[in-house]
Amino acid sequence: MKKYLVFILVLLFSFSGVLPVGAETLSREKKILIDRFDLTLADLDNQINQTASGSLAFKVHHLEAGFLTKPQDQQMAKRINGAEIQLDYRMNVPANKMSFSYTLTVEGKEYRGNFYLDDTKVIIPRETFQSLQELVPTLELPETLPQYLYYDIKDPEMAQLWSFNQSQQRSLAMITELKGLYGFFVEAIPDQYIRSRNGEITLELNQEALEKTIHALLQKIKKDPETFAGVMAKVALSADPSKTEAEYKAEMLKGLETLSYPTPDEIGLFFNITGIQLESLVINVPENADGLSSTQLRLKLNAQPGGPAGLLTLQNERNRKDDRVQGTIDLGLQFEISDKTADFNLKNFYDYSKTATESTASMNLKVKDGQEASDLSLGVRSKAKAEPDIKVEIPVLTPENSADMDALKPQEIQEQKMSITGIFDREKSVRVALNGRTLYFDVQPFIKDKRTMVPVRNLAEALGCKVTAMGGDEVHIVKDNRYIIMYIGKEHYTVNGRSKTLDAPPLLRDGRTLVPIRFVAEELGCSIELVGEEVRITTN
Repeated sequence: MKKYLVFILVLLFSFSGVLPVGAETLSREKKILIDRFDLTLADLDNQINQTASGSLAFKVHHLEAGFLTKPQDQQMAKRINGAEIQLDYRMNVPANKMSFSYTLTVEGKEYRGNFYLDDTKVIIPRETFQSLQELVPTLELPETLPQYLYYDIKDPEMAQLWSFNQSQQRSLAMITELKGLYGFFVEAIPDQYIRSRNGEITLELNQEALEKTIHALLQKIKKDPETFAGVMAKVALSADPSKTEAEYKAEMLKGLETLSYPTPDEIGLFFNITGIQLESLVINVPENADGLSSTQLRLKLNAQPGGPAGLLTLQNERNRKDDRVQGTIDLGLQFEISDKTADFNLKNFYDYSKTATESTASMNLKVKDGQEASDLSLGVRSKAKAEPDIKVEIPVLTPENSADMDALKPQEIQEQKMSITGIFDREKSVRVALNGRTLYFDVQPFIKDKRTMVPVRNLAEALGCKVTAMGGDEVHIVKDNRYIIMYIGKEHYTVNGRSKTLDAPPLLRDGRTLVPIRFVAEELGCSIELVGEEVRITTN
């Protein structure tokens, strides 16, 4: 398997248009391909992700969710149809500050609100909660709220949010280092697949050409491992500076020493086994810096016995003039396995420069699973402009005008005679796994008041029990020599005629009986462990 390690790496880079610069004399056409790649990378470096203002809008043009069977879920899907949200923002990433204002339109009615990020704090004004209560009337709020509620997110995820700018700069640095890899790759491409005509350079590959190109590239790596390892070390260093460039290079060279490179027949066998087939890849770039570039890709996945089949298509046109770039992307993905199909399409128009960007996109997804069909059509708009001296106004919090959400414990709220269970003490959904296998329920298990409630029929049957509902308020469970009777709304139950007590009574929800999961541990011979948001059940 080791021989395929570099081969798979090469394959991934080949499809992305990015790979391996040696000392070879490059043809004029290959030099232009590399120069255009360098120019594309330079266009990506801008100020918009540091200090900027902008907006982002989503609209659900159409939603048909055939997999939803519950009336309340179908009603929710109906409300979402035609819904739109626009989010306006101002951000100063170096100062760790962002402000947001949103307008949510549901069934023709607008709901507005604001929130803020100040270092590790998420700050939400009172009016935003009240607007949400208009949208969701069942949301319970206390009679009085402070002017602001905040939540202090002191965890790595929040730190990563503000380090996004730094990580993005590292990503840009890594992409910049990929120029060396790209040059190495272009050097290896057989000249017959690159041509110059009418002021543009064209790279064109099909499956046969791809296999020959990959073999040529692998042979180049075998012939010149020092250059390949050196370029890869620069990429690794830009992504993770925890080691030195020399250490990365030494590791790469050590791996290459023991690598067995696949032959042309083995490369072909890989594609036959996986079913991957490159129908066509055509890349056009202008000879001059400005002008029209384009990429067309058709990548097919041929079905193996019992396996999936699919088709990936991409059409991209990019027109550059001075520092302004306009373009379109049309991405399609079709996937089929057994009686399940999925069809995804994305169309995007973009217009960006060093200081401003604008984009509109439409996404369509159709999924069919047997007789159930779902259809989603979504529109997205975004724009942003760089503002080096932007000011982000953040509310000043005081003990009198604000409260920490974490400090609002249910006991304290009860002492203040406030009922805010709709926000702070809501039921928490959990996953359930039996002996390492995830179980699925038509009613979601949940935790409330420190008790995990789970649909008893699904779980008991998974444990080999026979479950029967009697008279609407009794549930009978039989396993081996145990006969259990439970009563809806009552804490007592019987096992072989002997009375016992549950720590919470069984309840009905959407026609299903839910019981405390402790009952499963005590009566059906299991051990229970809560890990994060997953209840793990193990049979003894």
